[in-house]
Amino acid sequence: MSTRADRIYSILQSNGNKLKVSEITKFLQRDEQIDGLHPSAISSTVRQDNQTRDAKGESPRFNHSGDDTEDRGYISIRIKKDSIKINKDIEVTH
Repeated sequence: MSTRADRIYSILQSNGNKLKVSEITKFLQRDEQIDGLHPSAISSTVRQDNQTRDAKGESPRFNHSGDDTEDRGYISIRIKKDSIKINKDIEVTH
C-alpha cells in the first residue's frame, strides 16, 4: 500500500516533477476522495518523508520552496546529483 508521500511523488512524476502545493492538494483530494484537504497537509507530508529518509541515511526525495502560504509554495522531486567524496586527510603545505 502506498503512502501519501508515495502518491505525491507519483503526482509530481506525472506532471513535470514540480507543482504548486495547491495543485497537488487538488490531485490528492480526487485520488483519496477527501473533501477539504488542507494544503498544509502536503507540506507536512513531504517534510516528514524527507526527515524520515534522512534519519535512515537515505536521500530525501522532495524539495519544498515558498513561504508556506501554499498558493506560492512549490514541491518538486529532488534530483540526485553525483556526489564528490572529499578526502579530509589531504595535507596542504606551502
